[in-house]
Amino acid sequence: MKELQKFQLNGTLFSIPAFINRTSYVKTLINGGSESYGLINARVATKLHLPRLPVKERGMITFNKPTGVRILEVAYCPLDITGHHQSRIFLYVMPQLFNHGIILGRPWLQSQDAYINPKEDTLIIWRSGVKIHNMEKLKAQDILQVNAVAFTRLIRGKHQGKTAVFTASMADIMKALAVKKHTDPTTKLPVIYHPWLNAFDRKKANTLPPYRGPGIDHVIELEKDAEGNEYKAP
Repeated sequence: MKELQKFQLNGTLFSIPAFINRTSYVKTLINGGSESYGLINARVATKLHLPRLPVKERGMITFNKPTGVRILEVAYCPLDITGHHQSRIFLYVMPQLFNHGIILGRPWLQSQDAYINPKEDTLIIWRSGVKIHNMEKLKAQDILQVNAVAFTRLIRGKHQGKTAVFTASMADIMKALAVKKHTDPTTKLPVIYHPWLNAFDRKKANTLPPYRGPGIDHVIELEKDAEGNEYKAP
């Protein structure tokens, strides 16, 4: 059937980059159909040296069918998603997760007041105002991994000047995600300028100047139609 050929039966998962312990990136699946707060691959937990706690043994159910997987531990760590920070979360330790290091389930979405916007394919976290796009859609871009030889050819010879190279360290990323701390003007200004510290007040700088009346403030005069009525401002 032509209708079936045009019908989209399959879609993409929703994956995001998450930073664990402020140092390590882990590919994370957002799964609103999971009843667990979160799961973590045992290999990832071991690699990141995450502390663990024993829990009462429980099984794992997939598609309403019990599996042979037994959960015996939880790992805990801080979590950062593009600036949305949680000082500590607890994740069930799984022997294996397919293609993801962490899965965050429906309880996590509820606790963080978060949801997936299907139209924009973005995760919105109301608690912190964070909005992040689906990593799976970014894969459609023309991004390829190259070896050292290919990279050298790209930056030399006929390709020289056509290839841009930049680097970003974990320190750069954490600096960009950190909340900006404003300095005290008294520590920056010479003492001779201290009588005018009010001019450097950040709260006052973020407000509009007071209205000073006709002849001083700039006035925007709206044009009028043939009947003398002002046009509506855009």
